[in-house]
Amino acid sequence: MPRRWLRFSFACALFLPGLDASVSRGVSLSCARNELPPSPIVAAPQPVVAEARPAPEPPAAAKPTPPDPKVLLRSWVQARLPAGATLDEDGPELVIVHKARKGDTVRDLAAAYVDLTTLYSEGDLVSAIFKANAKMHHGPLAEGSAIRIPRVVTEVPKTGDEARLGWPKDDPALRGIYANATMAGHPSFPSLLDKMAQRGMNALVIDVKDVTGYFTYPSKIPLAAEVKANKHVTVSSFSRLVRFAHARGIRVVARVTCFRDENVGPQKHALAVQRRGGGAHVAPSKIVDWLDPANEQVQAYLVDVVDEALEAGVDEIQLDYVRYPTEGTWDADFKLKDRGLTTVQVITDFVKRIHERTLKAHAALSLDVFGVVAWRDKRDIDATGQDLRELAPHIEALSPMVYPSHFADGFNGYEKPGDHADVVGIGTRRAIQEIENAGLKVPVRPWVQAFPWKTTTFGAAYVADQIASAKSVGASGWLAWNSGGEYGATFGAVPVKKTVVAMK
Repeated sequence: MPRRWLRFSFACALFLPGLDASVSRGVSLSCARNELPPSPIVAAPQPVVAEARPAPEPPAAAKPTPPDPKVLLRSWVQARLPAGATLDEDGPELVIVHKARKGDTVRDLAAAYVDLTTLYSEGDLVSAIFKANAKMHHGPLAEGSAIRIPRVVTEVPKTGDEARLGWPKDDPALRGIYANATMAGHPSFPSLLDKMAQRGMNALVIDVKDVTGYFTYPSKIPLAAEVKANKHVTVSSFSRLVRFAHARGIRVVARVTCFRDENVGPQKHALAVQRRGGGAHVAPSKIVDWLDPANEQVQAYLVDVVDEALEAGVDEIQLDYVRYPTEGTWDADFKLKDRGLTTVQVITDFVKRIHERTLKAHAALSLDVFGVVAWRDKRDIDATGQDLRELAPHIEALSPMVYPSHFADGFNGYEKPGDHADVVGIGTRRAIQEIENAGLKVPVRPWVQAFPWKTTTFGAAYVADQIASAKSVGASGWLAWNSGGEYGATFGAVPVKKTVVAMK
């Protein structure tokens, strides 16, 4: 090959960068065959890449128009009207007109419509109906006559989680009293709430089901209906009771007596504590009054009771008699060994089970316990099943019953402990220490004695001294107990709060 062609071939390979070896070899061969060199290879233009920009956000969805409260209220009332009623409007207010049927009385109307009014008791509504309807008379109403139902609710009542006030954020300590079913159904109940609110008392403990086994309101639980536990209801609606307390800033603590039930046991012996040798255990009171804490049907019944109370909008569930019986149990057979259980396991597991329900409902759970269990005597713990160290993780508050009258003569060197209000502080401090020793922190809210048993100094000062004693040792509020509902001394111990008038 002539040298000039070699030089040209070498130049082609040298001055065409970007060609791989095979292309270079091709060019060289073309040159070697004395062919014209191929047309220069022009790289394809790179596509123009648009500048990256964020995709435009979709237009914000229009916020749904909130339903008209007036329309909601009308719909709520309409859905609950008894037969014979029509709904109308008088300006901003709803008006219910009832067309009397044969045999109707004013009291019948009050019972049928009270839940749709802003009045608490049926008696109050009876009076209001007479005032709103001229020429009304007692006895059966004239068939077909139009009766105006006054004081119709002005907003849809809240229930369940929506209704709960929760614990006050500025001062989580609750201060209040216990009210029984009779008090709940009395026309003076709103006045009782007013007296509490005037004194800054912010908690009302009220029976859902007490030791008799009877409900304060008409329960819809199947077992309750079966054993006629609604025989002595005093209020037609527990949610209405809650509503009246909440309107005054008062939290409702629903007291549920657990394993002491004087109605279920006598009718359902299989659910009661059993006796050695067979049959239901009979208490010293000569009745079958304790249910078996380890019985699944018993526990399920109590879970239903708690759920029903939570649906009414209560702020807290308080379990009482959440223990084993301790008196006259010499012939009782709890059948714990057969089940591989202990009293502490049964009670703790039950409380944990209830706590799961209250947590889900955003409500608090508290327990009533014997004051003596804070001294951690193994005999007391085993007998009751109440071990504070085991129970504390599953509750939001503890209420030890540290009534001075309930401590044995000679306690703390006192000949008559009932005359020493500071016993409340002693018991409260012990409960606080017991929980702290377990590395836990749970508010302790003791029960104080609002009754004169075993004390010669009972009165407003005695109640006030107990409250002060509890506060001095770090109690988180207090609760006053009087089974008969007589709280003159308690109201005397807690002064009415002064009203501060804002200066313009």
